[in-house]
Amino acid sequence: WEDWGQILCVPTRGPLSFVETAVEVEVHRARSRGLWVVSNEEPKAIMEQLVGREAQRGRRPYRVLIIDDEEAVGRVLGHHLEKAGYQGFLAKDGEEGLRIAVGEVPHIVITDWMMPGMSGVELCRSLRRAEAGKKMYILMVTAKGEEDEIVEGLEAGADDYLTKPFNTKV
Repeated sequence: WEDWGQILCVPTRGPLSFVETAVEVEVHRARSRGLWVVSNEEPKAIMEQLVGREAQRGRRPYRVLIIDDEEAVGRVLGHHLEKAGYQGFLAKDGEEGLRIAVGEVPHIVITDWMMPGMSGVELCRSLRRAEAGKKMYILMVTAKGEEDEIVEGLEAGADDYLTKPFNTKV
């Protein structure tokens, strides 16, 4: 990113997280519609504000598909996401997750790495082959923490990863 900034002679800053990017896009959209958005608010507060506005207009919030063979993990994660204003879907394995992803076309997919049948890595590869899957943000959740394994997940198509056990604040 910084290299491109130098080549194009434009100022750059460090790469943005997914939430920061989504906030910037939504703030730009809101401003282009003539809505007042205070830019120095925390990203979470801005997202809550924008999700609330979209809900009032009858628009759906960001859709998040959670794929995990441990039902309790999926439900806890889904609860936290719904509390934050996201619409969640649960799938118990990679095959079910792939079917839901193709049908619902979520904005975000959070998938476990190790599942029976289709693994999270195989799921990422399958999603990235589909046109709709290229637009989804994929977060791999894994107990694997070795550098080579993380690179394998990212090369398969995951945009980012989170190690288990995860902290809900993170």
